[in-house]
Amino acid sequence: MIFTKRKGILLFLVIITALLFSQSRNGLYKFSMPGQSSIVLTGVGPSYLFGDVGGNKDTKGLINRTDFIVAQTKYMFSINYRYVFQNNVSFKASAFFGKFEGTDVDSRNENRKFDFSTNLSVFAMHLEYNIIGGENADFLTPHKLYAFVGAGIMLSNVDFNSGNPLRTTDSHAPNSVITNLSTGGYNAKMLTVSPTFPIGGGYEYELTPVFSIGIEYVIHSSFSDYIDGISTSLSKNKDYLMNLDLTFTYKIGAGSGSRGAGRVVWN
Repeated sequence: MIFTKRKGILLFLVIITALLFSQSRNGLYKFSMPGQSSIVLTGVGPSYLFGDVGGNKDTKGLINRTDFIVAQTKYMFSINYRYVFQNNVSFKASAFFGKFEGTDVDSRNENRKFDFSTNLSVFAMHLEYNIIGGENADFLTPHKLYAFVGAGIMLSNVDFNSGNPLRTTDSHAPNSVITNLSTGGYNAKMLTVSPTFPIGGGYEYELTPVFSIGIEYVIHSSFSDYIDGISTSLSKNKDYLMNLDLTFTYKIGAGSGSRGAGRVVWN
């Protein structure tokens, strides 16, 4: 799948509009309603940075569209704070941290001799909606299915290497510090900062009124083609990040006797 920023922004606006102007069971959504609970989550899961370094041996890639290499899958850790309103809408502040690496070795682009590593951080605010279940569901269920969109920034502290001299068809971020190497190649170090638009969904299973476990899938589209340190003439899309989080949720101040404003009583 190729995820472009134009598609992400359009989907973001459509979902925001639907949430703000649709009617809930008790009328129009009102963000002035008091929240029932606050939630802190941590998650860790497999992540993949889609950039310009590397590439499958098969030019078609995964599902004939995407260059996905299992060996370059990494992991991210996230810390999140969620505030749930009584109308099943939530705001969530998220911080993601991870280290990514990529190489042209054993790829169809092996002759370029590119490799990179980056410490990547994403800070974002999400607008989230419970589709099924949740803290204010009208029926008893430990299951919760939700979707979200958001906006934030992506920071990438990149260390890029090439075994060949810099080509006119390639470019680096304007703040790059480039050092020629005795091997005939060069090194480029840079910090990239880009707006990002996360979009995704998740599932949670409520073990108790206080603790939940779950899984969350998110795509972080960016406005930069330098997240992996380089932009080539063959690049058709900006870099983006995809990750699958295993989540562990703790509800701050949640009572052990009831939840959902009296709708659900736990034994």
